[in-house]
Amino acid sequence: MSDTVTRSVVIDAKPEKVLAALHDVPSYPTLQDDIEFAEVLESDDRQRPTRIHVVLSAFGLKIEQVLACEHTDLRMSWQLVDGGVITRNDAEYVLTETGDGGTELTVHQALVLKVKMPRSLTRRIINRNLDSTLKALKATAENDRG
Repeated sequence: MSDTVTRSVVIDAKPEKVLAALHDVPSYPTLQDDIEFAEVLESDDRQRPTRIHVVLSAFGLKIEQVLACEHTDLRMSWQLVDGGVITRNDAEYVLTETGDGGTELTVHQALVLKVKMPRSLTRRIINRNLDSTLKALKATAENDRG
């Protein structure tokens, strides 16, 4: 059973800056405490990541994931290719210009684990990670406005 969580944040930066932060895969450990390591395995002709490797430390385990990424001008999404105890990790980051030079970033994430646990706990994990990731993305994009 899948748990999908949606979160949004308004960022005082242009969509290009927000996308740059999303595309900076090696910096993912600074965006989320559970991420130990992240690297780009493949990129498209515009240097956007199309396949990434992420190592998580969660539930007392080291979890390695390979994610396939897709892009449009105002969207980045990924789907799990391989994930050990994670059987689904699909996410979509949708950017909308706010008209005042800012960006609304909306994230939809679905997570399924092989490990049986209450849905409320799974949703709490997703919420905690999304909240901290959005806060860090906001700070990164707003601090890199130059």
